Amino acid sequence: MQHEVESVILLRISNVEQQLKLLQEQLKSYVPMRENELQLQSIQGTVSRIEHDVIDVKLRVESQEKETREHEEEQRESQAALQIKVLWGVVSLVIVSGATIFTGYILHFFH
Repeated sequence: MQHEVESVILLRISNVEQQLKLLQEQLKSYVPMRENELQLQSIQGTVSRIEHDVIDVKLRVESQEKETREHEEEQRESQAALQIKVLWGVVSLVIVSGATIFTGYILHFFH
């Protein structure tokens, strides 16, 4: 009977040792898992900040592109207005020159 009790105790001790080893393995894996969770949270925070920065930069670029388009449009309008003024100047010069020549011709004809 004592031999059976010793066997049962040894079996239980062996079982407890196996459970302790299993618990140690679980604890070893728990620490890296916790570290992984912390690293993941850090990475997620970094990704979130980068996404925010990318959106901010994209909005700035779009704003600059809009300002550039508006500025180019203003320049085109200004150039068009200048070209019209120059054209009117040339047309006026031609008309005045023609009128002067015509007036001179008429005065010379009646003189």
